[in-house]
Amino acid sequence: MTRFSKRNPVPIGALGYDPFQALSSGDGDWKDKDVYADAVKAFDPNAPDPLLRLFRSRDPVVISNAAFIFSELGSRGKCVIDEALCHLSHPNWQARYYIVDGMGIHVASVTDAQLSKLLISCNDESPLVRIRIAEMIARLQIADLDLAIAGIIDEPSAIYHRRGFDLFRQETDAKSLVAKSRSEHRIVSCYCYAALIALARSGQELEFDGPQFKDEALQLLRERIMLRKKFATRRKAN
Repeated sequence: MTRFSKRNPVPIGALGYDPFQALSSGDGDWKDKDVYADAVKAFDPNAPDPLLRLFRSRDPVVISNAAFIFSELGSRGKCVIDEALCHLSHPNWQARYYIVDGMGIHVASVTDAQLSKLLISCNDESPLVRIRIAEMIARLQIADLDLAIAGIIDEPSAIYHRRGFDLFRQETDAKSLVAKSRSEHRIVSCYCYAALIALARSGQELEFDGPQFKDEALQLLRERIMLRKKFATRRKAN
């Protein structure tokens, strides 16, 4: 599905059915329709209640549906950020990934409190979620990240975030970052991944050989960095 940013919503009446209602009820009548794409097309940021109702469902599947739609909305999803962030502990890792991924376009403009909530995902069980949040951390201004960490009130977590932040801000040796990402707490590791991403974006060549890259998260990190490098090379060639 193509992610939309700015466009006029398609009236639900023009679709011939309500995709949000379909996604909340599990009614099989819409199985021949592209219900997710239709929900994205119909979403109106000036009237977000249909998506908010999905997020407020007690059914984890319905909430997961809402998370996926949020991930596809681009800048139009800004009005439901607070509701989306309430579900970063969803039992399905894919739903959590959708929420974190959907935050990508907003991460530089969210409030300190919203960013503090998003940083919870540094401790996610899924390597995919942690790498995605690391990509966002790598793009943040140091001052914004510092303020967001100051807003984390859970003391044990705050200590790990602060240690990770110090490494992200100060450590420039890639081998040391790789070693620390394997030996430190999961939260600290996430900041190590972010620092490695930032180093790669600055043009530093990173070595990705060795047994340490049997680590699943580091494998994913390597793939993401190499893919971005390939795309950057193509853009320069064109």
